[in-house]
Amino acid sequence: MGDRLLFLGGTTREHHDLDILVFRRDQSALHTTLAEFPSRRVIPHPEGLINRGTVAEWSAGERLELPLHQINVYGTADEYLARADKRMLAHDRADFDSAEPALDSESRPWLRPALLRTAPDSEWLRAL
Repeated sequence: MGDRLLFLGGTTREHHDLDILVFRRDQSALHTTLAEFPSRRVIPHPEGLINRGTVAEWSAGERLELPLHQINVYGTADEYLARADKRMLAHDRADFDSAEPALDSESRPWLRPALLRTAPDSEWLRAL
C-alpha cells in the first residue's frame, strides 16, 4: 500500500503516504471520521495536466462528484505545507528511474505522448 509501483511488482522506494478507496456514498462518514485532520479536495486542471490542479478545503457536508475524485488528508497543517512544496518532485524521478528500464516496446511509445498531454514540463520527457 503506497510503497509499490505495481507495474514493477515490488518496492522501489519508501513512501510516506497511503492511498485508499472510498465509495462516494461513504464520503460523509469519511469526512466525519477524519474531521480532526486538514482535508483538501483536488480540482483537476481543465486540460488534464498532472500536478496542475487546484487544491481547496473540503468542507463538512460537501459532496464530491466527478470530475472531483481525490481528497488529500494531512496529519498536520505543517505536513500539508511540506507536501505542497514542489521539491517533493524528487520522488517522481526515483519512480521514473525504477520504471523506465521495464518499459516494453508497447509502453514506451505510449508514454511520451501521454506525458506531453498531461505533464508537458515533466523531466521524464528529457529522459525518454
